[in-house]
Amino acid sequence: MKFLWKTGEVEFDPNRSLIDRLISWVWWRLQREIVSKKRGNPPYKVTIFTKRNIAVWSLLICWGLYYLTFQFHSSQEPYFGDGPFFTAAPTLFLQEHRHIVLDYFLAYSWVVIFLTVASFYYLLAVTAERDFWRYGLAFWATWITQYTLQLIVNLASPMRDPSRDIAFIRYEVFPWSENIVGLKYGAFPSGHIGVTLLVFMIARDRGASWVQKMALGCLGIMFWAILYLGEHYLIDALASAILYPLIYLLVTRKILPVATMKDH
Repeated sequence: MKFLWKTGEVEFDPNRSLIDRLISWVWWRLQREIVSKKRGNPPYKVTIFTKRNIAVWSLLICWGLYYLTFQFHSSQEPYFGDGPFFTAAPTLFLQEHRHIVLDYFLAYSWVVIFLTVASFYYLLAVTAERDFWRYGLAFWATWITQYTLQLIVNLASPMRDPSRDIAFIRYEVFPWSENIVGLKYGAFPSGHIGVTLLVFMIARDRGASWVQKMALGCLGIMFWAILYLGEHYLIDALASAILYPLIYLLVTRKILPVATMKDH
């Protein structure tokens, strides 16, 4: 990997290490599908110090600061869900059929998939030229809405409810993951389901069919993981499935309805 400081670019050389080749291949596949070129292949090069890229990074940094401050200062008493909308039956059923392989696979998938789809969000946004504003605003609006709801509702996930006989599997096999959960009682709605759906919708609009397939696969595993691990109720996933697409369509069809540059 070569850093070209004078031109503000990073060049991925496919003839070098395995990691460099992998990154280059991902970038090339994304560009090949989205950018229609009549001659040759898209270059193995990504410019990272442009105004639009810095703006996207600024959004992500602001979100990170928001995540690390607001969430840790929630002083409300947690709400332990009650009633038919907060049944833990799916989690109890799945945990009756526990297996150590599933424990490790789903506990690590819960973290890895989120980081994967977040990375693809960045790639999809910064390669959209001026249209990245639409995707950046959609991302920002969904996250602010989600965390506002989580701070208001302050819902405890099933595995944090002492009245339920549910194992805290993720902590058992991957204790470090608890350090990245700032809002311990923020189950409603599910951010993991929501972000994966958001990346799917951006990929659909941008014409990146292989990213759509990847997002759908991640969505299936993530839905399984949040129920198996007891991270969410079914209603949390349902709320995300309604909230995220609704905000995304509102931003990209109403607030910023006209693309400033065609992707394809």
